[in-house]
This record gives sequence, structure tokens and C-alpha cells, in this order.
Amino acid sequence: MATAEVLSAIAGYLVITSDDPREAESAMRWMLGGFGGTTWGLVPIPGAAVLLGTVTLLGVSRPLNLLPAGRRRPPPWG
Repeated sequence: MATAEVLSAIAGYLVITSDDPREAESAMRWMLGGFGGTTWGLVPIPGAAVLLGTVTLLGVSRPLNLLPAGRRRPPPWG
């Protein structure tokens, strides 16, 4: 967590000290996750990744089921 905050601070500093305001604005939009520059033509790429991930997780969901892991009662930790 601390590493992410330090890297975020470094990135913010680099954006603020940039000489080109357009590049700084572009970098801030990218870091904030805006959809301003996207088009519908780009949707199939992440759509295929989501579909592949969903199919993969559904295929291994039975082995990942932790409910029938045993009959031992879990500790009452909250």
C-alpha cells in the first residue's frame, strides 16, 4: 500500500512539473481512468478478455469451492 502511494506521488509530481500542459492533462485523464478518448471499436478487446476470464473461472469454480472443505467448525473470530 505504501509503495502505491509513493509511486502515485511521484507520478503526480512529474505531471505537475511537466512543461507541456496538454501532455499533463492527457496523463491526468489516463491516470483517472476516463473514457474520453475511447471508441466502440475498442470494446471487443476488453470484452474478449472478460469473456475468456468468465469462462475460465466458471470452468474451475468447482475445485475452488471452499464450502465443502471439511466438517470442522471454523473458529468464532468474527
